[in-house]
Amino acid sequence: MFFLGVDVSKKTLAVVLSDHKDKILWSNKSIPNDEVGFKKLVETVIKNTSKKAGKEEYSIAAGMESTGVYGERLAYYLNGNSHNGRIVTYVLNPAAVRAFGNSVMAANKNDSADAQLIASYLSMAVTKEQISPWKAPSPEGRALRELSRRREELTELHASECNRLEKLECMQEPPEAIVRNVREHICYLEDSIHNLEKEIEEHIDDDPCMREDIELLRSIPGIGDVTSVTLQGESDGLINFASVKGLVSFVGIAPSEHTSGTSVFKRSKISRRGNSRIRHHLYMATLVAARVNPVIKEFYERLLNRGKCKKLALVACMRKMLHIIWGVMKNRKRFDPCYSLK
Repeated sequence: MFFLGVDVSKKTLAVVLSDHKDKILWSNKSIPNDEVGFKKLVETVIKNTSKKAGKEEYSIAAGMESTGVYGERLAYYLNGNSHNGRIVTYVLNPAAVRAFGNSVMAANKNDSADAQLIASYLSMAVTKEQISPWKAPSPEGRALRELSRRREELTELHASECNRLEKLECMQEPPEAIVRNVREHICYLEDSIHNLEKEIEEHIDDDPCMREDIELLRSIPGIGDVTSVTLQGESDGLINFASVKGLVSFVGIAPSEHTSGTSVFKRSKISRRGNSRIRHHLYMATLVAARVNPVIKEFYERLLNRGKCKKLALVACMRKMLHIIWGVMKNRKRFDPCYSLK
């Protein structure tokens, strides 16, 4: 097996190809980050690995850090040009790669060294089955995710402008031109958000499977229009999770313990190593569910009666909400409070 580490920047790619013994077979630190560069990269990698492997069967684990949009096109290109599954793409958690670098006391920090570190991390993690291959989200799911994120950006900007208008109105003789401009901007944002929400619903209506998923999510008391769209878009309909534990970890509410020997007993907390957008909307949905969802309400009150603080009880309810979501989506049945309370 061969390992291809790719350090991605805006314009170029630094790559290192190594074998299972971490011996470097080929490297390049100036491949263009575009379609021409991707094609050159794949051709060169296949040429070098075929020469090294000879007549033996082989595979190539290609990995890059998940650092935003600059590596997205490469991930899709490798996924679509895998040479009959020979190239397996991995999109890695930067924190995991950084921790691995600290564990081996990596001395240098530059593009080439980072690419070599990624290749070494791949060799360890893939061999020990600590990571899973990257699965490209569906085009429909990706579009919904971007629409949802754009709506969230506009909503935050709208709140900021409303706060600015309130501040101006409290001033002594505020400049009329600025007040008028802010009010016009608020109206524009409100229209934009309204139009975007219509586009989101139309996009969902265009895909019967997605509409079914959204309606299943909205059948759970506490989950409204915005939360259901965020869950669907950010998780691509939960299709990439093998268990509810994977979903809990993805959202970042898995418990994190910190104890050592007989002297270190730090308070356990949630990991927060996950999708912050889902976590934020799930928290708000749980606040509502603690009042209107009979299952969550009963669970929340039971925890309070046991002496748990409100925040801890809400976090536990968030986890229970994820278990309910998982059950509804996997069984393809609308939420039934009587079934959940059995």
